[in-house]
Order: sequence, then structure tokens, then C-alpha cells
Amino acid sequence: DLSSTEMIDSTNLGMLFKIARFTSEHHIESAILFSPREDITEVLISMGFDQFFNLITNEVNLDTSSNSQPIPLADTNQNELTRTMLEAHRNLIEMDSRNEESFRDVVRYLENEIKS
Repeated sequence: DLSSTEMIDSTNLGMLFKIARFTSEHHIESAILFSPREDITEVLISMGFDQFFNLITNEVNLDTSSNSQPIPLADTNQNELTRTMLEAHRNLIEMDSRNEESFRDVVRYLENEIKS
């Protein structure tokens, strides 16, 4: 549910692709992304996420009777955060080779941060 999302950055997009890849690899039905904000939906579509997720953009009655729970925030240190960001950007490049030009420098920077 992205209804409270005010902005979405490349790290978040890369982690969304990780979810999409997982569902595909495990032959799980496409995950649903509820994205009622036009600006967020435009970003998702421009990056090709409509190929991996079932995007719902209008107000619907979401089934809240399930046992779904918010994902808790994890305690992380700077190194773990850097590794997560690196993985996310590599995911975006894997998702679409056209993203390599956009994120090549970010990946190099993060790789150097991990090495130092």
C-alpha cells in the first residue's frame, strides 16, 4: 500500500524489484501495489513496474481482514545500509539494462564505500 508514500527513490524501487523477482522465481501470483497517487504511479510505470506488479490506482476496498502485518523496521548499521542500497541499484540495472547508464556511478560509489 503506497497510499501514504510522498516520494519514492531508487533504493525503494530496487527493493520493489527484488520482491517482483522473488514472486516470479517462486511462481507466485504478481504482488499488488496500491498506488493512488498519480505522481508515484507515473514513476512506477516509467520504470516498468507495471510489468511486474498488479498496479491498483483507484480507491478500492482493500481486504484488511487478512493477517498481514506491516514490515518492522530493522536496526542497521551504515555498512548494512550501504549494502542494501547497492543491492537495490544493481536490481534496477538487472530489471532494465537502460537503467545502467543512470545508476552506474551510484553503484561504483557504493562499491567503493563498502571497500573502504
